[in-house]
Amino acid sequence: MSPQTSSSWANLLPDVVLSIMDHIDITTSIRLSAVCTSWASTIRHCLPSFPPMHRDPPVPWLLISAKNSNMNINRTDLTFYDLSTDSYFTIWIPIPSLCEHHWMCSYKGWLVTLDRQLQLHLIKPLTGAHVLLPGKGIEKEHPKKAIMCHSPDNTNELLIFCLTHQGCLVSTKLGPPCWTWKANSDMAYQDIILHQGKLYAFSMDYLCYWKIPNSSTKGKLGK
Repeated sequence: MSPQTSSSWANLLPDVVLSIMDHIDITTSIRLSAVCTSWASTIRHCLPSFPPMHRDPPVPWLLISAKNSNMNINRTDLTFYDLSTDSYFTIWIPIPSLCEHHWMCSYKGWLVTLDRQLQLHLIKPLTGAHVLLPGKGIEKEHPKKAIMCHSPDNTNELLIFCLTHQGCLVSTKLGPPCWTWKANSDMAYQDIILHQGKLYAFSMDYLCYWKIPNSSTKGKLGK
């Protein structure tokens, strides 16, 4: 690639770049960003991050491994397997030591991870989007399981539910600075699932459910 070609791409007006990116899928966008440094610096800023985009079809990739980059200590190299082409791809994201995180759950290209300091992270590996989830509200809790879904009332709103080892159930979404308790603190839950627009949680004595996104208890099923 000649310097002139690289420079002309990087100097395109932002509106023109966004118009181009709006007509290609996420996989093609990532491949274009791997062409050279100039293309990467231009395209990376246009990759979809927040809010989640729904027009792209699902990308048939499996996240195989994460390891610390040998080139830069401030990034992590991710290896994906493409089911449709039977091939592997390695990309990097600007998040250090992701391989040391405990991966809590995944949903439509997003990951919730837990680091060694018990901080929860929301990450989109294909774009490098990264948000720290609130610590306020669960300071003395140890996250055990997380579940994500989109709000039925707003498909650009991502909801996160977290069950702690102490049996507490809390929820949050992008924006609020703290977690919201979903039930009384004396109710110790053992597991949670999502099914047909409802969040179910069971304890030793009860199976409870909530209609998403409503935060009030809708019912309790007996033992």
